[in-house]
Amino acid sequence: MDLRIAKAIQLVEADLSKCYTERWLADSTGMTREHFGRLFKRETGESPMSFLRRLRFEEARRILESGEHLNLTIKEISNKVGVHDASHFVREFQVRFGYSPARYRQVKNSTK
Repeated sequence: MDLRIAKAIQLVEADLSKCYTERWLADSTGMTREHFGRLFKRETGESPMSFLRRLRFEEARRILESGEHLNLTIKEISNKVGVHDASHFVREFQVRFGYSPARYRQVKNSTK
């Protein structure tokens, strides 16, 4: 993988709660936004923002499955993964995983 793309991925994985833009990621790797977007897509198969959204929702799912954060509200989890509109978070989570976050937590933690 191109080292600049790997660097961008490491940056977002280190703190998903930040509001990243494609321009900021491109700047952090020393590329133009257009070149960064093309190279990122070629290296990962996804646009930078699609990749970031997928990472955020996978992390939210991991948090809900783990049971280690049972005291966190859904809003706190959404903020922790960088989706600062809780209602949007709930809708998109349900589309991606088939359950609302609260129901997903309930189902996953009842089987442990």
